[in-house]
Amino acid sequence: MWISAHTGAGIELLYQALAEQLSGMMTHAKIQIDVKSAYIRSEIHNIGYIHNEKVDDFGQWVLEINVTHHYLSKLLSLKGVTLLWEQKTQQISLI
Repeated sequence: MWISAHTGAGIELLYQALAEQLSGMMTHAKIQIDVKSAYIRSEIHNIGYIHNEKVDDFGQWVLEINVTHHYLSKLLSLKGVTLLWEQKTQQISLI
């Protein structure tokens, strides 16, 4: 795998490979992000872990995401992010 520092080419493949390797540490969750914290949605979107998204009647983003448990904890510590539900994935061996 190669990544271009100049163009960023290959970064999506890196994220995909990391996601596959970390799949045993992943969780599937639905979070709500308020209007003032929309930058968080952009960050998650850039990483590519959003599976479904919509805007509710109050203008808040509702995102269905797959992220590591650690990253979800980081997100939930941010102002304006609320956990709606979480489904932990089963730990798998990658050896």
